[in-house]
Amino acid sequence: MADSRVSTVSTVHSASGDSNQSKMDSTGSNPAQPPDIYRSYTLPDCYSSGMRPSVRKWIRLHEKNVHDKLREIRQARKDHHAALRAEATRIARKIPLDLLAKEWLQTTDATVDTRAYLADEILPILIMGVEKLLMEVDKRGLSERAEVESNFNPLNFLAQYLMRNNPKYNNYSEASPYIYHLRKAAEELKQQVFSYEDNKIARMKTVAKLRREERKREMEKQKVENERKLGLLESQFPDWVDGVGGVTASQTGVQSGLLSFVDIVASLPEEMRPAAEYEEELEPTDSSGLMMSKPKFCSYVLRYTRKFPSDIFDLFVEHMRRCAVACRDKAQKSSRMQLLGGLFYFCDKSNVGQLDRHRVIHIFEKFWDDVGENVKSKLRNPRRWPIVEFNEAMEEEQLNEMLEDESAEYDDDEDDDIALTEADDEEEPAEQPEGPAEGEDGTPTGTPGAEAEAQPDDAETKPDEPEEENEPDARSETGPKSEGGADGSEQGASVPAGGETPGAEDEERSSAGGAQPTSEGGQDGDTDRPVTSDDIPRSSEGKREEGAEEDQDTAEVAQEDPDQDAPRTAETTISGVSSRAKSSRETPLDKAREVLAKGSFFSVFDENSLNVFQFVQLVETFLADKPKAKLTDKFISFMKQEYVETEDDKLSRLARMRQGAMQAKRRNICNEVFDKWDNDGSGFLDLEEVLLVFLKFREGSEQETIEIALEIAGITDNRMNKKEFRDFIITLGDQLPGGDSFDDVVWYLQDSIERTYGERIRGKARKKWLNQIVIAAETGGASMEPVYRALFHSLYRDAEVHGNAKKMSAHISLLEMNDVEPARGETLLRCIAATPDDASLMIGTTLFKDMKNISFAAIDTGKPVHIPRVAVHGGVHFYNAERFRGEEPADGSFISIPLKDDKKRVFGTMGVDTIRDPQRAIFVTHEISYYQGVAKSFSTAFHHVDLRRKTLRLAESAVNWIHRRGPHVHEITVYMVEPCVKDTDEFVLRKMMVTDQTGSTTLFENPVIVSRRDNLFREYLFKCVDNSETVTTSAYGERHTAFPLRDDHGRATTVIDINIGEQRALPKHENREVQRMLRLLQTAHDELTSGVAKKAVLEVEKKNERSRIDVMFDRIMLQDLRVNVTKLDSRAWAELKSYKDPPKVIHDIIRSVQCLFRPSRADSVEMLTWNACKQGVTSDLIKRIGTFDPTASINVEVDPSKVDLLLAEVPHGEVLRYGSQPAEHLYNWVFVCISLIEHMGKMKLAQHAAPVARPTGEEQPTPNPE
Repeated sequence: MADSRVSTVSTVHSASGDSNQSKMDSTGSNPAQPPDIYRSYTLPDCYSSGMRPSVRKWIRLHEKNVHDKLREIRQARKDHHAALRAEATRIARKIPLDLLAKEWLQTTDATVDTRAYLADEILPILIMGVEKLLMEVDKRGLSERAEVESNFNPLNFLAQYLMRNNPKYNNYSEASPYIYHLRKAAEELKQQVFSYEDNKIARMKTVAKLRREERKREMEKQKVENERKLGLLESQFPDWVDGVGGVTASQTGVQSGLLSFVDIVASLPEEMRPAAEYEEELEPTDSSGLMMSKPKFCSYVLRYTRKFPSDIFDLFVEHMRRCAVACRDKAQKSSRMQLLGGLFYFCDKSNVGQLDRHRVIHIFEKFWDDVGENVKSKLRNPRRWPIVEFNEAMEEEQLNEMLEDESAEYDDDEDDDIALTEADDEEEPAEQPEGPAEGEDGTPTGTPGAEAEAQPDDAETKPDEPEEENEPDARSETGPKSEGGADGSEQGASVPAGGETPGAEDEERSSAGGAQPTSEGGQDGDTDRPVTSDDIPRSSEGKREEGAEEDQDTAEVAQEDPDQDAPRTAETTISGVSSRAKSSRETPLDKAREVLAKGSFFSVFDENSLNVFQFVQLVETFLADKPKAKLTDKFISFMKQEYVETEDDKLSRLARMRQGAMQAKRRNICNEVFDKWDNDGSGFLDLEEVLLVFLKFREGSEQETIEIALEIAGITDNRMNKKEFRDFIITLGDQLPGGDSFDDVVWYLQDSIERTYGERIRGKARKKWLNQIVIAAETGGASMEPVYRALFHSLYRDAEVHGNAKKMSAHISLLEMNDVEPARGETLLRCIAATPDDASLMIGTTLFKDMKNISFAAIDTGKPVHIPRVAVHGGVHFYNAERFRGEEPADGSFISIPLKDDKKRVFGTMGVDTIRDPQRAIFVTHEISYYQGVAKSFSTAFHHVDLRRKTLRLAESAVNWIHRRGPHVHEITVYMVEPCVKDTDEFVLRKMMVTDQTGSTTLFENPVIVSRRDNLFREYLFKCVDNSETVTTSAYGERHTAFPLRDDHGRATTVIDINIGEQRALPKHENREVQRMLRLLQTAHDELTSGVAKKAVLEVEKKNERSRIDVMFDRIMLQDLRVNVTKLDSRAWAELKSYKDPPKVIHDIIRSVQCLFRPSRADSVEMLTWNACKQGVTSDLIKRIGTFDPTASINVEVDPSKVDLLLAEVPHGEVLRYGSQPAEHLYNWVFVCISLIEHMGKMKLAQHAAPVARPTGEEQPTPNPE
């Protein structure tokens, strides 16, 4: 039993061992060494000796079953491995057949039917042909040879094979297994299309599928791009956040950034601009202070820029980043402005709203000299432009001499800078009050405190105490006056809040939108306040005391009279107990916040005084960009200690303000009286009519005084304009005895004329129409088209409302020099504008003096000529009279009115006729007066536009020279200031001209309007106009300098924006040349606006006005260089001639000078030697330079190309490097002469152009008189 057990266990283990051995064999292992666990072992005899036969039988049967199962498992595994090897072999055989057959058709973008056609018709035979070709190449061994086999042409071989094996005649290719699988691929392709080839639906579906796939790909790309754009905007949002720890951005800043990107797009290439256009039109800029969260910011920006290409969007993001930086800088600058405004009111002890400009600049100079060199590098030199004007800036030599003696002057205890003020103010300074302690009241440094609270009452000006007692009564009737507000005085005339009192010539022009002074001749009738009994006191109500009147005037808003020496101010004049009580309740910083929050306004430049806005801008210019807080605090403390006004200074300033208030009041009252007399807006009053009224003044006892006043006022013409009438009345009031004679005269004139209600209504409507003519000129972008439309509209409206609805025609003709037919007169009249019905017939026609006409009669007499009935007059010229030959001539009324400038010189005529309506032909008196007013308004508008065009021409010349001398200047833009029609307290800028770095000039036919609200990051342009001062700042990461061109009253009318790119400053020599060009441009503009005709210097200036303007800038530059050359002493010339072997630059300059005076020797060998050249540099040459006229006819032999060739390799910076002043001046002088000579050549080519001919057109049914 025990033996059986042993054998059973052995058998099991043996079977297990065999099974494991089979496993090891199948896996490739070594079966000779099985693991120990499978080895058989023998059981003890005690277990096998007692086993029964049945058990042994069962064990044998069990062993057999186990062996069978093991064999089945082993066989299954062998079969599986064999199947895998067979499948791998099958797949390996299939790759070059099925897969490669489909590869031909998967790499092409052709449609399914196209691929099916290729697989079915083309590829089978073609592949076989290429295979045969490759086999032939291998057979000949050509694949291993570099040279070309001349006896074998592969193209011919392939073509021969294809022709011999045409599928139509044999199926040789079908024998190839590759072709077999290619056929299968073709069948699969055919299953994707319909059963016939021309199925359009199949093709449409195929195309639609391709489009869907393409659209899907584009959508994926767009999704990725939108996510990228959103990420860029989200990462940029913190730059826009307002303040530290803020979570919102200003909507106004974001909108301004979007709007300003339009300027960036305008500089892109033409083909890129359409892609950079916004998806929607931009919304109006917000002015309510709305804020944006991050999601709103991103969605708002993407709303406009979602379709931008990647490169355009990246450019946009960079632009917005710069705008965000500018927005943060603006917030910091606003805080600094409040500090400087508080400093202004701290220094303004007399509360007149002004500081002495020369004293402030003197303190700048003192601060500059006290600081170290490291601090000076962060400031601007106060003795140089733009701190001081060009005429105030010192030359280097004068500056060095001044600095040597400057320290001694600063040690004086007296205020030496008083000598810098006007001569009337030069008084011995009184003892200075104890003022240094005023700045030591414990307030934080740089934050002006309420120093007025710390001052005792006796520190105020003693002489002002009597006035203070009268002030509360006067101010209690009118209420308190805010800073910079309008005049609230009960008895004071209204003064414009634009920052200055209109001068005599200002009132000859119109006021548009409150941005400029009112005009003369009825054009300011709608804006002036009516004269009341408070303005003109009645004698029966009692006379005011003169002292009380002066005290009241002191409390008014006083502006400076441009005709007087008093300074201009843009601030409310505050004096008296009430204003000082207010000062005691608020600190200077609070006062500055209140005034600056209202915004700046149109201020004029005054070399003697500064208002708060001009002071803040001047200090910011001195402290340069982004000054450190420590430096700002140090300057503020220094300014508090140094700016001290004596009692005499305060009294003098108050007296001038009082005088200015009185003059402004009188001028406005006179203007009101003039407008009441001139009800129809003619712009003139009949002197005889005025004198006739004065016969009864004071019972005729003052006739001698009236004649004296007329003589003093210089009135010789029988017709007085508004300025002459005002001067006459003011002079008469001063000449008459009595302190209130002026009031008596004004009241007498006011009471001497009465107007009915209908006349007042008619006069108001007419003055409104007249004002629209001038407004059209001021807001028309230097174009006359709006002026013509407004002119004819005013005539049509008056004829309809006040002329019994008569039909009328009108035209404008200007005088020209008669170069067409000189024998027929020195001048001629050319029609330049006409009413629409007559435009095609009239415009361009000419009228000569020897023709039958009355227009020249009106020109010669300077008075209107009225023909009641042209049919019976016989002296009227009809432009289309041939139409009425043999018929009864047309009848009607005609009036020719001369057009005069401000010097009363006639420059054209305005004709009005009623030929179209002879039944209502006669012009009545009030209509004739109104037509004279229309002519005067047109004259004002015409000269305004003409001045704008001339200014633009001067600016163009200056800008071209700046680009020549400053190659690092990137761009120059010229803006012109215009009143804003929609907002009466604002002005706008017109972008008139742009030049790029190459000097290419673009003049805009329809200049765009640049408003302050929509251009937050171009605030520097508006500050330049506000303060009439130069502003230097950074915008969009680029350096800009805004230079104002001022009129004769100190107002900025044009802004030159110079962009130097990302560089901090120009090279020294370029910066000096740019400043010189700007100085000459301001000189030329001053000459242009002065209206004084100067003696012609060049021959070309004598031809006509246009030639004079074209060469004006070059002529002024030539005069400046003449002075510089003649100022050089003999040592400078001797140094130039001392060269033995000079640099080529110096030699070429001297040769070019010799070429101008001796053109025949320009190419001579003698001029190539330095000894011969320097022999020509004599005193006679210097004198000839001082009188040389490049435009004279005797200099026509000069060839500018030869001189240009000599100077082509002489850069301007190279000339300055040698330090020779004669060479530098001669170099500039030669360039100006060549420029003038080239200009003369262009004029000669243009003068042969055909004269203007009358345009042809269909004749009108009625004749048109001259």
